[in-house]
Amino acid sequence: MSSQDVYVKILSILNEYYDKDALHFVPSSELCVRLGMPLDEIHPFATELERKGYVQKEEGTGPSFLLKLCKKGINAINGGDVEMSNERELYRFFNQKALDILHEEYVLGNLHFVPEEKLISMMGISSSDASFILEGLKYNGFLIKLKGPYLSKLQITDLGIKHVEQKHGVGKDRVKYPKFEVYRDSKDKFRFRLKAPNGEIIASSQAYASKASCLKGIDSIKRNAIIAKVSELT
Repeated sequence: MSSQDVYVKILSILNEYYDKDALHFVPSSELCVRLGMPLDEIHPFATELERKGYVQKEEGTGPSFLLKLCKKGINAINGGDVEMSNERELYRFFNQKALDILHEEYVLGNLHFVPEEKLISMMGISSSDASFILEGLKYNGFLIKLKGPYLSKLQITDLGIKHVEQKHGVGKDRVKYPKFEVYRDSKDKFRFRLKAPNGEIIASSQAYASKASCLKGIDSIKRNAIIAKVSELT
């Protein structure tokens, strides 16, 4: 079924309900059954139909939503004039982009949650569209969302990592990431070194009396390196 067919089919389903009750909203679960499509694939079509003025859309619980046909939608169905863009591929693109961004944080060794606001900014789309995409990825188990009082944070899951690596044709056995190595020196003290993906040592630490102190040193590097400024002393 082409994208154009999906738009027309959604409007036709809504028109069936409109004929019975003009005030009736059709739940997204009904559209999923009638179209044989998952919710995360139907949503971009619904969003575009709303943007074009063909339907009225209300948000439901979680990623679900409700749709009702508008006068413009009725006229489009009756006149056979429903011209829409291919939103399905665009939606899939931003799904993948969000996972790629979170995966990059994972590859860089950042195991902490990424602020949702930062991720949305990097995706380059409206916060409402991005929020729904992220809710869909969370619903399907590709990311974890931690809600705070002022800010939500996100982290890719093992399922998300597997999806990204399969998408780009790489497996964990063939991917080399930068990493911190903890080891004991000749005086039985703990040290860490940071290795680049090619195995080159790019940073080494001082000696620590305990492994716990050494791990705290690694955490400090992760936190401070992001905001550290370069100061040239030569």
